[in-house]
Amino acid sequence: MNTLNEKAINIFKAVAKETLIQGTYEENFLYSQLEAFCTNCRQFAFGWTELAEEIERQERYLLDSGFTQDEIDDIRFDAAFVGMQDKMNVA
Repeated sequence: MNTLNEKAINIFKAVAKETLIQGTYEENFLYSQLEAFCTNCRQFAFGWTELAEEIERQERYLLDSGFTQDEIDDIRFDAAFVGMQDKMNVA
């Protein structure tokens, strides 16, 4: 996750913790849910980062193999189209 998002999450969590009025079970439960959500956001962002790095690696491999950028874009479009058809159960 980029550092700006990480800072925003940390500030939000700090403010949320400061506003816990009575420290009741409900407040602590809601804060734990917030922490779980933040963890999920970090994992989601990390997964997308890994996916983007893998796509870049494959694209570099194709470029090094002699494919043009237009050919790579066509491959990407075709793959996205097939994926969309699979999601719609049209294929």
